[in-house]
Amino acid sequence: MTIPLPSLRYTVQPVPENFLQFTHNTPIPSHSPSPSSPPSPPPSRDSTTNPQDSRENVLWIGCSDSLVSETDALTNVKRSEIFVHRNLGNRVSVGDTSSGSAIEWAVDGLKVQHIVICGHYDCHLLEESESDSNNWYRDIIQLHQESDALEPPAQSPQSRNRHFMELYVLSEVAWLRQQPTVEQAMREWGCQVHAFVYDREQNSCVRLVPESEMK
Repeated sequence: MTIPLPSLRYTVQPVPENFLQFTHNTPIPSHSPSPSSPPSPPPSRDSTTNPQDSRENVLWIGCSDSLVSETDALTNVKRSEIFVHRNLGNRVSVGDTSSGSAIEWAVDGLKVQHIVICGHYDCHLLEESESDSNNWYRDIIQLHQESDALEPPAQSPQSRNRHFMELYVLSEVAWLRQQPTVEQAMREWGCQVHAFVYDREQNSCVRLVPESEMK
């Protein structure tokens, strides 16, 4: 399943503190606590007092190789509000059953308001030297070839790998936005799909914004 090559023109921005905001106009999932449920403990990053707030409002798709939980960098989002799915290289376009089931559950079941695909810099799984030709990597190798054909490689290998990670995450986001389930969620309750990259050295995430989405 080929992933699309996005526009090479985009900006890298810090993620604003309150970027992942939630509204309460989406349907409440059937498994959510009812208003008559016992009160929750005092609020903290790991708990909440409002049954509506305790929903997983964010589907976070990350890499199994990230070593550090990049969701901890989001100080304004409670752990109870994030549904996390991980695999090799934070892939969704390969069409595997696990990722597809996670997306279906988060969108159709949880009615999440945000979907984040988050890569991380220095991801060895996506280096161009990867010689594995199985289905998991084939499209990634092709994306390397297409991006190199459109734009000369960066001066340093590190800069080149960082740029490719950004391009790769944008490609995965572009593919996901085209899927019928996600398209419907974007249309019906304004679900948003974001491209993030985690920087371990800075312990922070950046947001990738294509030129077409710049205001």
